[in-house]
Amino acid sequence: MEHQGPGATARVTQKARSYTRMLRRLGVKDPWDVEIGSISAATALRVTFKLLGLAPFAMVGALAGWLPYRFTGRVAARVTKDEDVLGTVKLLGGALFLALAWSAESALVGYLFGMWFAPLAFVAFMACGYAALRWDEIASESIEALRMMVFRNKADVSAALTKRRRELALEVEEALASRDSLENARVLT
Repeated sequence: MEHQGPGATARVTQKARSYTRMLRRLGVKDPWDVEIGSISAATALRVTFKLLGLAPFAMVGALAGWLPYRFTGRVAARVTKDEDVLGTVKLLGGALFLALAWSAESALVGYLFGMWFAPLAFVAFMACGYAALRWDEIASESIEALRMMVFRNKADVSAALTKRRRELALEVEEALASRDSLENARVLT
C-alpha cells in the first residue's frame, strides 16, 4: 500500500466515509447493497442546488481563511517533523491563526461599516470557514454522484460502486495489516 504508517488508517477511514456519503447522494441506503433504484431528476437537481447554494459562502470562507491556513502549514512543518504530532500542531495553530485573522477581518468590517457589525462579521467568517471546509468534500462527492446519475446506466453505476467498494475493502485490510505490523515492531523494540 502506498500510504504506510500511522496515518494510513485515518486516510482509509476518510475514504470510507466519503464513499458512504456518495452512496447516500445516489439514494443507496445500504453500502453493501449497491443496486440503485431509479435515478430521478429531482435528486440530481437537489444535489446541484445544494452545491451551488453553498458555493458563495465557501468562497468567502476560503478567502478569509486562506492566509492563516497556509501560515499554519508552514509553522507546523517547522515546529515538528513527527507525523503523529504534526496533526495536533496544525489543529492548534490553525485555530489560533484563524481566530486572529477573523478578529482582524472583523475589526476591519467594524471600522468600515460600524463597530456593531464586527461581532456579526466574526460569526459570519466562522460559518463561512466551515462551509469552505465542507464544500470541497461535498463538491467532489456530489460531482461524482451526478456524473454517475447522468452519464451511466444503472448497471454501470452498480458495477463502478462495487469496484470502488472492493478497492476500499482492500485498503482497509492493508491499513490494518500495516498498523498491526507497526504495533508488533514497537513491542519487539
